Amino acid sequence: MKKLILLLVFALCLSLLGSCAAPSNSDNSQPDSKNDSETVTDTPKKTDNEKEEDEEVIDETRAQNLGETENIMGEEYVLTFLDNFSRSYLSTSNWEYCPEWERADRGGKWDPKCTYIDNGKLVLSVIYDEEAACYKSGAIRTKGIFEQAYGYFECSMRVQNVPGFWSAFWMMCGNVGSVGSDGVDGTEIDIMEAFNAQTYGINHALHWDGYNEHHKSEGTSEYREDLYDGNFHTYSMRWSPEGYKWYIDGELMWESSAGGVCNQPGYMKLTLEVGSWAGEINLSDLPATVEVDYVRAYQFADKQ
Repeated sequence: MKKLILLLVFALCLSLLGSCAAPSNSDNSQPDSKNDSETVTDTPKKTDNEKEEDEEVIDETRAQNLGETENIMGEEYVLTFLDNFSRSYLSTSNWEYCPEWERADRGGKWDPKCTYIDNGKLVLSVIYDEEAACYKSGAIRTKGIFEQAYGYFECSMRVQNVPGFWSAFWMMCGNVGSVGSDGVDGTEIDIMEAFNAQTYGINHALHWDGYNEHHKSEGTSEYREDLYDGNFHTYSMRWSPEGYKWYIDGELMWESSAGGVCNQPGYMKLTLEVGSWAGEINLSDLPATVEVDYVRAYQFADKQ
C-alpha cells in the first residue's frame, strides 16, 4: 500500500513539473510590443515648407469664391478669377495652351508638354528638344475664357534661378496691333518679366501700336536679388481708367498711363521664353522650371 501511495505521489510531481516547464501557445504567439514588432522611431517634425506642400493653406483674409468681396490696400474689389492649381491637371475652364509659334531670337517655341501641375503648383518648364533641334517652353493664357477691362490682377510666382530665359505674367488687351489710337484701343501690359537670373532683373512695361515700325513702349526695370531667392513673391497690377500701377509683394513699384489707358478687355498670360535678353543659356541647366502658386483677378466693387 505504501509503495502504491509513493508511486502515485511521484507521478503527480512529474505532472506538475511538466506543466511549469512548457510555455503556453498564447504567450508565444504575441510579440513583445517593443522588441518583436516593427521598429518604432520618432516621426521627424515637418518644416513649414513641407507643411505648405502637403496641405493647402487657406488665407481667410482673402476671397475664396468668385463674387466675394475683398479689401486690397483700402479698396473694395470683387473676385472675378481664381486658380489655385489644386487639381492634378490644368483646368481648361480657366486656361488654354498658347500656340506653338517661334519666339524671340533663339528659335524657341511654346509647347503644351512644358506645362503641368505638380503638388498644387503650376509648373512651366524650359527644355531643349533634340529631335526638333530647338528650345521649348511652357505658356498658357485665358484668351476667350476670361477677359476683363480694369481691376486688379495678381499672381504668386517662384522665378527661375538660371539664365537664358525669362518668365512673365502679362496681358494682351484689345487690338495691340492697331495703329493710330495709341494704346487706348490695344495695349500689351507686362505685369512682370523676370528677365535675367544673373542680374536679378524684373521688368514692367506697356507696348502699343503694334510690333513693327510704329511700335511704342514705356517700361521700367529694377534689379532685386531678393526676388530670386527661391521663394514665392506676388506680382500685381491695378488698372483703372486713370492709369496703371505695378506692385511687388504689395509694394508700389511704378505708375504709368503711357500711350493712353486701354479701355478694352484683356486676357492674362503666364509664359517662359528663351532669348538673348535673358543672357546665355546652358544646356546643362535644363530642364529648368518656374512655379506659380495662384492667379487672381478682381474688378472694382463699384463697377459690379
